[in-house]
This record gives sequence, C-alpha cells and structure tokens, in this order.
Amino acid sequence: MRFALLLLAPLIAIAADKKVKKYTMDDFVWSKVVSGPALTELTLKDKGVIICLFSHEADKNPGVHLQYFRHVVEATHGKVFPIAIEPSNFANRELHELLNQLKAFDFNYTVATGLKKCPPTEPFVPFCFVLNSKKVVIYSGSMGGAGFKEAMEQASNPVEKSGDKENPFNEPKKDEKAKKAT
Repeated sequence: MRFALLLLAPLIAIAADKKVKKYTMDDFVWSKVVSGPALTELTLKDKGVIICLFSHEADKNPGVHLQYFRHVVEATHGKVFPIAIEPSNFANRELHELLNQLKAFDFNYTVATGLKKCPPTEPFVPFCFVLNSKKVVIYSGSMGGAGFKEAMEQASNPVEKSGDKENPFNEPKKDEKAKKAT
C-alpha cells in the first residue's frame, strides 16, 4: 500500500500544481446589445457584474428567470451591473419577439444577443457568471447555487487596490503632509 502511495505522490503533486485559468470580462463576446444601458467604463466602474445566459423560448420560462434575475440584482442596491445574454443570433422578427418579451416582463437591464465566446458553461439555462469589481469571474453556475450568495456579496464590494487600503492611524498621506507644510 505504501508503495502505491509513493508512486501516486508525484502525480498528485503535478495535479495540484496546475494553474486554473482565471476568466475575465474579456472572455465574453456577444454580437450586440439590444436593450438597456450601454456598457461603458463609467457604468461598470467599481461594480461587480452578473451575467445571466437565458433562453427566450417559451418552454424555458424566460419570464420566471428574468424576474428572479431582477430580484437578485435589486438586492445589490446598484452595486452589481446586470447583463442578460440570449446566446442565439436573431433574425429581425425573432429579435422583435425578444424585445416584446422584455417589455412585457418590464426588464430594463442590459440585454445582449449572439454569444460568440464565453468561459465554459453547463448545458442549462439560466446559467450565470458573477464577476468582482476587477471583472474577474468568481462564480459560475446556477443562480442560487452553492456559493452564489457569497459571490454576489463579494461582487457588491469593490476590490481594494494595494494602494487604496484605509489608513488605520488616520495619518495624512505624504502628499497631504507636504501640502500642510507649505
């Protein structure tokens, strides 16, 4: 038994050494935004992002999923920017149907269509990704799945930059000391 463990030890070490790719906002590419606010640096600044892949097909219950998505987003009080993506590319008629659905569901968030590229997903909808304020994926899975709530809390809080840490002694920074001396 010991001999078998000794033989497996290098394999376990190699497996543990593999680096897991960190996915970012740049790993998402879609054809176009068809509804809702535009994605700009200003709208995304210091906010986490939740991206929900959904289907507009009636048998996939898009209304239920989009209403739950809205509930999740509203709970963050504007600290997480929502993007809903319908992976299909649409002809004008289908796009018109989708926009009518969004209007009927009173869904006013950013909606994009034609998913061209994204990190690996599971074959179910709705599937979501939660990104922190640095736009790094911190959760992928179903809305409400294990770890989702924690990821949404983390996405709601801006990630501190190394120089942005709060001064525990309330001492003025070097720039402020120089200004006061003059």
